[in-house]
Amino acid sequence: MKILFISLMEGDPWGGSEELWYNVAKYALAEGVTVHFSSLRWDRTPDKLQELINSGAIPHFRKYPGIEIAKKIYRQLKSIFPIGNWSFVTDDFDHILISFGGPYDLLDEKKLHSILAGKKLSYSIIQQFNYDNYFLDDKNRALVKAFLTIAKHVFFVSERNRESTERNIVTRLHNSVLVSNPANIPDISEEIPFPGSIKPTFACVARLDIKLKHQDLLISAFSGPEWKDRDFKLNLYGKGTGENYLKELISFYNLEDKIEIKGHVPDIRQVWAENHIMVLPSSAEGSPLSIIEAMYCSRPIIASDVAGNTALFDEKSGFIINGINVKSIGKALNRAWEERNNWEEMGLNASKHIRSIHDRDSHKKIFSKISFP
Repeated sequence: MKILFISLMEGDPWGGSEELWYNVAKYALAEGVTVHFSSLRWDRTPDKLQELINSGAIPHFRKYPGIEIAKKIYRQLKSIFPIGNWSFVTDDFDHILISFGGPYDLLDEKKLHSILAGKKLSYSIIQQFNYDNYFLDDKNRALVKAFLTIAKHVFFVSERNRESTERNIVTRLHNSVLVSNPANIPDISEEIPFPGSIKPTFACVARLDIKLKHQDLLISAFSGPEWKDRDFKLNLYGKGTGENYLKELISFYNLEDKIEIKGHVPDIRQVWAENHIMVLPSSAEGSPLSIIEAMYCSRPIIASDVAGNTALFDEKSGFIINGINVKSIGKALNRAWEERNNWEEMGLNASKHIRSIHDRDSHKKIFSKISFP
């Protein structure tokens, strides 16, 4: 059997949306399947892609023109005209699994779309992300509807993303399948001990993407007058284009002694050995790995009510942010602060809850769906 995996994420070399298709590809290799994959070429091949190559997967790296201005022009053109080198997409593959990092990435890949439609190739989709209020105009709604309904399967990582997509295209997707995102924790048999000797410490584990993750609003909420006399710490983990802005904002609010940007930490267990509670004020998601991992590590959650966030935790294990604005974030932080003596118990509840609802083997479920008629 021969399967082609296509990642359409173009914002970063690697991200949470890549983990699921990577796990399926890795499992397919172990099952003796011939695996090809395609992703954007970056200056450095991400470790997990190199691992696939070392295990026998055949890469088809796509690349943009060399200079930055050409990249921007190319991105605009390919969303209008069928351009791009997709010659490796042939009917030689038994199945093609396409991972969407954004809501409808294929609209920006007219060439790939025309190849799939013209050759009537067998394909499935993983949709990792959607907005609660996304709008498709009439032309694009028809294109997306046709593409999704013809797919063998459309895999969603949260029920709310499925509902949003069906609303966007005004169609029930009877080929849809709900799956879990993976947790990148090598050993989940034991909870991470709750830090006992440090001040109450919040952690936001997310790409430094102001438009979606809203660390700026979080920092602003912590600048409120009620927090001036509270002995707390906020650690921001991740990298991204918003880093310099966030550093300036921390200084602007005179919060250098309370808020720190920690960058990327490879082992999530290290993060939760040093922090008490997770906070994620994002405005759009799929099913965040950062929440899943925090709960496996026995930490309570503060998160916005979007996409799959609040399907992961309940009132015994977290606090809901009811709105993407400073006031709503501040209210949730204050509720959490008042309950800080219960954080450890809530973290244990979080660990029990996520272990009861999360499927660690969703990659096997996807493989079984795409590898058999």
